[in-house]
Amino acid sequence: YIQGYRIGDFDLSGQIDKPIRTSKDTSFFKINASMTNTAPDYFYNHYYSNHFKWENNFNKTYELKMGAEYDNPYRRFKAGFKYSIVTNYMYWNESSLPAQAGSEFSVAQVFLKKDFKFGALNIQNSIQYQKSTTTRYMHIPEISTRNTIFVQGLYAKVLTFQWGFDLRYDSGYYADYYNPALGMFYVQSKEKIGDYPWIDMFVNLKIKRTRFYVKYSNMSTMMIKNNYYTTPNYPAQIATASFGLSWTFYD
Repeated sequence: YIQGYRIGDFDLSGQIDKPIRTSKDTSFFKINASMTNTAPDYFYNHYYSNHFKWENNFNKTYELKMGAEYDNPYRRFKAGFKYSIVTNYMYWNESSLPAQAGSEFSVAQVFLKKDFKFGALNIQNSIQYQKSTTTRYMHIPEISTRNTIFVQGLYAKVLTFQWGFDLRYDSGYYADYYNPALGMFYVQSKEKIGDYPWIDMFVNLKIKRTRFYVKYSNMSTMMIKNNYYTTPNYPAQIATASFGLSWTFYD
């Protein structure tokens, strides 16, 4: 940007893709990096309402990102890492006010994805480990997993179906509080959430231009006696059934 509120902001990024060919398949090795310098949103510097008012003059946020990834579509395998260094990070402090980090910090992420297919049975798995050098400005779960197990097939040559389960898990962490007056989340160090599984059961059906699904969400509340929260002070919905229908029309 060369003028206006964001004068001096920039975003520089690049990626290198290297195919690795073998006799059976082709995999890909990717390296990417980016460098950004961004002025805080106008909302962080100037705001006035019935409950909040502030006038700030925050510095620009500088972020350097780099990462690498290995992807083998034939074997349904993907792995990689990401690393970020942030200076003048913008966040919402424990008083629910905009603030700027007083020190530089970094965040590292390592992820692994592996899918299996045995005839009609599909198993999709992903796991991510992430760690920040600070817990003052940002709280994140160290371990997150996503798993889907489903059977997919074709009935009577016209009806495509999927039936299975979704499983999600996040390790315990101090998730942000929510301020409804601002519509923003802010850091806290009093209440942890997580460290329990989320289990959903689903059925997907498709015939010609019509799609239909039935889903039973958060079944784990029927099996595990725990306090499920989407964020502190906001309980998650108990086990609930839902359904939907989509019918596509053509001109």
